[in-house]
Amino acid sequence: YKDLSDHIKMVDDVSHFYINHLAFSPDGTKFLFFWIDEMNGYHQASLGVYDMREDKLIRLDAEKKASHYVWDGNDEIVCTLLDNIHYARYYRFNIKDRSKKMICSESLKYDGHPSIYSKGMLLTDTYPDTRGFQHIYIVNEEKDEKREVVKIYSVPTTNVEKRTDLHPRLSDDRKLLCFDSSHGSLRKLMLLFLD
Repeated sequence: YKDLSDHIKMVDDVSHFYINHLAFSPDGTKFLFFWIDEMNGYHQASLGVYDMREDKLIRLDAEKKASHYVWDGNDEIVCTLLDNIHYARYYRFNIKDRSKKMICSESLKYDGHPSIYSKGMLLTDTYPDTRGFQHIYIVNEEKDEKREVVKIYSVPTTNVEKRTDLHPRLSDDRKLLCFDSSHGSLRKLMLLFLD
């Protein structure tokens, strides 16, 4: 932890930090990670990447606002960054040129669990809205438009550990959508056939 902190110039005291959410790039040459600060009871995550071929640590975001992510190829990551306690925005990070660009600024204003639907298209979900419904969307990045795939009622809970996030994911042929649900008061794995 100290070596990591020294290398990416983050902090001197690492006693309240830990590493989490490791995910390898599709070709297995890099992995991303969250560098989490849990000082004052809050979990604040910065986004880093380690390139194993070049033995290089890359700090992509050090604002401690990273939330959820997905690799898009071997050199890009889509990640949600929290604006404040209620809002989040989706960003596309390029590892090669270290760029960071906000995407889908009109269609996606809340945190979710992104995955790649196809080139230029995202699949993501929401936390429960004010009526208790969670949504899964397919989003066109270029047009900044979303299409609802499913809306499902979520059993209300104030216990974060018992909350069920949808975590939508696709089969390789893009014909089957899988997501988690607490519909009917039981945790279930749901399958939906896509047209």
